[in-house]
Amino acid sequence: MNTLDTQLFLTLLEPNKGARAAEKLVVNRLPAWQEILSTARRHCVIPLISEGLKKAKISTPSGLAQFLKRFERSNTFANFRAAAALHKILEAMSAHDIRAYPYKGPYLASLAYGDLSQRVFGDLDLIVPPNQVMEASKVLQELGFEPCFPWVSPKPFLSLHYEYRFKNRHSAQVLELKWRTSPARFGAWGELGEDWKWSTPPELQGLRCFGPELEELFVILVIHGTKHLWSRLQWLCDLGRLLDSKALRWDQILVHAEKRQATRALALAAKLLENNLRAALPSELNFETPELSTVAARIQQSWFETGGIPNEEARVLLLRLTDSKRLGTVYTLRAILSPGPSEILAVPFELPWHGLYYLVRPIRYLAKWLGLDILQDPRETPNASISEKAACSTAHESQLSPSSDPN
Repeated sequence: MNTLDTQLFLTLLEPNKGARAAEKLVVNRLPAWQEILSTARRHCVIPLISEGLKKAKISTPSGLAQFLKRFERSNTFANFRAAAALHKILEAMSAHDIRAYPYKGPYLASLAYGDLSQRVFGDLDLIVPPNQVMEASKVLQELGFEPCFPWVSPKPFLSLHYEYRFKNRHSAQVLELKWRTSPARFGAWGELGEDWKWSTPPELQGLRCFGPELEELFVILVIHGTKHLWSRLQWLCDLGRLLDSKALRWDQILVHAEKRQATRALALAAKLLENNLRAALPSELNFETPELSTVAARIQQSWFETGGIPNEEARVLLLRLTDSKRLGTVYTLRAILSPGPSEILAVPFELPWHGLYYLVRPIRYLAKWLGLDILQDPRETPNASISEKAACSTAHESQLSPSSDPN
């Protein structure tokens, strides 16, 4: 996209602040709507672009207008269906006294946007403590959710990974059961909070959940975006909408960031929010350094590149975002030595001799860097996982006319 279209795209993401600016960006010119739509699809922000166009009262080609209406209907239907499934799951978890938290998905859509139709998502994400994973797994199977990897029990995943996937045999709804919010190589970034508690958020319509306060959730979302190097603008918009809709306590956000050793990640998120969504942030978040500015500039550039940031470069950038050299060293060693999901599926880690694989793992890691890894799983890359990409690009495509031409 050219510079003006890029500015228009970012302005439309914040309709309450940028309606007038968006109007000026279309005066006496025809935007490249096909490129704008393609970028919006890649970043899962089509509902936000649609909302921005309405508030700025920008007329669009009839094909684009029809496509956006169909997408809105399709997305709303899919999201309400997923919300109903989540409601049933949380009821069952609460009945078994399982401390479950509905991470992202319908809950975040209601919490940040106040409207289920304004966020695109595919999978449901549920966080439970590690000691309740097996019990939660049984409850999910009673509800019709089957393991996506039935030949491997959740036990090796529990000790070596951070999530296990299920798919409902009736609705095909996918659910990721998590006991951390990120792989172990990220250390404190992915740990569950010690002070999580039961609550009944109004967004869950009377249901109980066991999770963090809003300020800690904000930091968890910052970490999620950072570990993927903010490859999807939707994650930044989630933070922007939370800032607009909730009275967050910044002193507590800083405390939680320090606990999770994620102050640099928070500083990066703050810079991206200020630069691109015109968020008003407190001076306490001004940790700007030349290195941080370089990383932010590279991320912003990648948003409008089809391929995004290459994996090798992404790993280096992530190292620069750790809070200390020691943490960077720990991250590197864990990345080299810790098996990924594709290895857990391929190697029988439940057998006594599985420890021998750790001698092979560094060699395999070197092969990955050389592009020779036959076990490579896209879900291991620092950028968006394969399930997340599928949720964005294909979750509602089957319900939209393939012949729709936005121009």
